[in-house]
Parts: sequence; C-alpha cells; structure tokens
Amino acid sequence: MDFLIEQIPIVSIAFIILAIWLSVRYLIPRPEEVQRFYEESMDQHQKNKWRKIAERGPTVKVLQSAMLIFGVFFNRFTMADYRIRTNKLLKAAGYPMALNCETYCALMVVTTIVGVTLGVFMGIGMNGEVNIPILLLMTLIGLYLPNQWLKEKVQKRRWEVSKDLPYKVDLLTLSVEAGMDFQAALENVVERDNSESPLREELFMMLQEVRVGKTRSDALRGMAARLNISALSTLVGNIIQGEAMGTPIGHILKTQSEMMRVQRSHRAEKLAGEAPIKIIFPLLFIFIAVFLVLFGSIIVRYMRGELGL
Repeated sequence: MDFLIEQIPIVSIAFIILAIWLSVRYLIPRPEEVQRFYEESMDQHQKNKWRKIAERGPTVKVLQSAMLIFGVFFNRFTMADYRIRTNKLLKAAGYPMALNCETYCALMVVTTIVGVTLGVFMGIGMNGEVNIPILLLMTLIGLYLPNQWLKEKVQKRRWEVSKDLPYKVDLLTLSVEAGMDFQAALENVVERDNSESPLREELFMMLQEVRVGKTRSDALRGMAARLNISALSTLVGNIIQGEAMGTPIGHILKTQSEMMRVQRSHRAEKLAGEAPIKIIFPLLFIFIAVFLVLFGSIIVRYMRGELGL
C-alpha cells in the first residue's frame, strides 16, 4: 500500500505530460496549418494591413501569432450564422486590426484571459484570496469589451464616411465635368487623396474589386451594403439607375452633392438642438460634486454634532 502511495506523484506527472502531449498533438495547430489559415482566410487588403500592424513591435507580433493559433482552432467549427454576422460587422468597421471572424474570436479569448488574470490579482490584492464576484465581473468585462469595441468602430467609421462623402462627391463632380469618365474620376480621387479616411479606403477596395473582374455596379452595391449608410446607398442607387437610363453622371453627382449639403445642414441643426438636453445630466453631476466640495465638511460636522446647534 505504501508503495502505491509513493508512486502517486510519478503517475500524476506522467498524466500531466500525456495531457500536454495530447494538447500539442491535437489542439495546437502546426506552423504550416497556421500559415495556410493566414493565406486562405484573408484577402490582400487584410494581409497588407496585418503586416503593417506587425511593424509596431515584437509584442504585437506575439499577440498576432497567438490570435492566428486560436483562429485556426475556431476555424475548425462551423458556426455559420455567427460567422456571417461577425464578418458583416467587421466589413462595416473596415476590418480593424485586419481581423476576420476567427481571429476576432481569438481576440475575445485573449481579452477574457486578461480579464480573468486581472480579476484574480484584484481579489488577492483586496482580501488575500480569490474573490469570486470580482473574478466573474472581470471575466464578463473581458468577454464583452471586443463586442463593444467593434460596435464603436462601426459607428465611428460610418460617421466619418458620412462626413467625408459630400466632399468626395464634389471632387467626383469636378472630375467628371472636366471630361473624365466615372471610372477615371474615381481613380483620380483615390490617387490624389493621401489621407487615411475610411471613404478613400472603401473606394480603393471597390476599384480593386472592379480590376479583378467584378462589375462596377456590383462593386458599388457591395460598398453600400458594407457601410449601410442611407446617403451612400441613395447615391449608389441613383448612379446605377442613371447609367442604365443614360442620364449624364455629372448631373446625377451634382444633384446628389446639393442634397447631401442640405441634409448635412439639417443634421447639424438637429444636433445643435439636442445639445442643451444632453448637457443637463453632466451639469447635474457637476453641481452635486461642487455642492459636496463646498458643504460636505459642514454636513459631516453637523451629523457628528460638532457645530453646537
């Protein structure tokens, strides 16, 4: 009996080694599998962005490698509906950090692990032991943060495109009225724009799709579907309909540009009208904070009976 008890540590170590070997053999993907996933799951635009992000430093490269490994693992699952929904959001956000559905899931795993780690250290720092409520809270925060971050990226990108759209339409109008056809005008606007604006990036992606064989109408519809902005969808629909009916593109662009200016003015007036209402709550908290700073000590002394009243 004593002999069997003495062998328990050896057996435990053997099981741990076996578990590690099985994990490496069947769960952790091989380097060639990771490279194949990288080549097949990303288009050229995403690969360029991925390489550009990797230039920020070795820490970023390690994080990208971990995300690719987790991405290969998630690629083994079907999750068709979730993949469609997530890829739609990632397209609307402009593929931030060159993420696709699988690497986005990997990002969620990384942030969840960070949240769990922070929850453990916070509990130990407060009570000297793991605090379960804090651990669960930090785990949920780590799991929720990528989703909120992605939604904010989509909203910010749509707002930037809406703000930049009238200016780009004006440039297209000038180029078309100067004698260029619509395709050449688009290429001219993209080439002359050296900024990192989302609309310029979307136009560049649309032109790339046209160069690889997609029709211009389908490429325009795809761009409008990615961004899901009413002004852009209306513009694309009018351009496609005008080309089908033989209406001059310059006239369509000029009309749409004027409408966008009017809509932008109305939107600015609406936001200006909403500002006084939105500022009430911050002012209320500021007032409470100022009141506590000025009269907090007096209130505390009165509650203690130190004022002699």
